[in-house]
Parts: sequence; C-alpha cells; structure tokens
Amino acid sequence: TPYLKGNSPLDTVKYIVETRAADGIILSRIEPNDARVKYLHKRKIPFATHGRTRMKIEPPYHDFDNEKFVIEGIKRLTEKKRSRIALLGPTKNLTFFDHAMAGYKNGIKTYKLKPFPELKFTIDDSLDKIETEAQKLFQKKNRPDAIISMNGGSTIALCSGIEKAGLKLGKNVDVVSKETVNILPRFRPQIDTVHEDIHFAGSELARIVIGSIQNSEIRTLQSVVYPES
Repeated sequence: TPYLKGNSPLDTVKYIVETRAADGIILSRIEPNDARVKYLHKRKIPFATHGRTRMKIEPPYHDFDNEKFVIEGIKRLTEKKRSRIALLGPTKNLTFFDHAMAGYKNGIKTYKLKPFPELKFTIDDSLDKIETEAQKLFQKKNRPDAIISMNGGSTIALCSGIEKAGLKLGKNVDVVSKETVNILPRFRPQIDTVHEDIHFAGSELARIVIGSIQNSEIRTLQSVVYPES
C-alpha cells in the first residue's frame, strides 16, 4: 500500500492496521530504529521488512548484503589500479547507509587506501541533481578515479555527469554499480555491475510475511542474499 498523501510512513501503517486493510504488511526503506517496526511488533501484527533494523526487536526480514557489495566493489576497482574510490550511497537515515558505510570502511582498510570525502549527493536525490553534482565533482583537480554506486538509475545520471565533465568511463574513471535490471551494460559496457534480484526479493518477502502470519519460527523468516560469482 502506498503512503497516504500527506501522512508519514508510520501514519500510513497505523491506518492500514486500524482499518484492517491487510493481514500482513511489508515495510521498505528501513531505519535503524524504525518506529513502524516498533508499532507493529507491539501490536503483534504480522509483517516483514525489506532491510534490517538495529533494534532489540528481531523482525522477519529479507535483505541484500550491501556491505559485501561495497567490499567487492572496492576489490574490483583496486584490481583496475584505482585508489581514489568514492561511494554514492543512500541518505543517512536508512540502515542501508550503515551497511554500505561499513563495507566502505572495511574495504578501504583491507586494501590500504585513503577514504574519499563524503559526496554532496546521494542516490535519493533527483537524477538532475546527481548529474549536475557529478559533473562538478569530476571537473575538480582532486576528483575520484572510481566510484561505487548503490543504485542503477542513479548510475546513469552519474555517468552522464562524468562524461559532461569531459572524462571517459573505463579510461579516466571506473564505476561499479548495483542494478536490478540488466540495462547498465547496454547503456555503457564499461560499467562493472552486480545484480540484485528484485523479483526474488519480492517472492522472499511474500514467503516471509506469510510465515509471520502463520507464526513460523523467526529464524526461518530472516534472510540476507548476495549473488554467486
């Protein structure tokens, strides 16, 4: 169910519960201390989260291993002799951000690199902003020589900005990106991609929320995935 116009995500969940509009709820854009999770857990409403929290509550969840993705991205980029690696991630309020940053810090430490300063744009910004800010960034003297992007659509805007700055993918800059549809290699073959199977995520979340409705054991309702090499 989409968020009700003008209401917060928590208000939308409350509306669904109070009107008995659903037997179970799937939550996305999960925060470390998510008020929706607290509300549903307290009222014993079956639910599943697409992502993880950092709460004492252990909800049913499915997640992509974003920490592993960033570490793998840094590994691939160092193999291409890149050392000034930036991260284009989500906004800081999401647990997804914490996982991405943990992977970035671990990868930078493992491969003995210096971290690149935090970017002034995120994957949650408009494509226009990403393109404009990327162009500004890559026109600077102290620019990255590689970047890891957590979202395929954002990567297209990012690459457009890089090219508007007069640089070439695969020559001046390398990009590793997560994607959910096989479009980036068609857009620019130089982009190195990792596939997140969003169709599997949907079916897994459906399985988990049904299991939650049926009061299945919690350990059977929690999964984290990463594609095999």
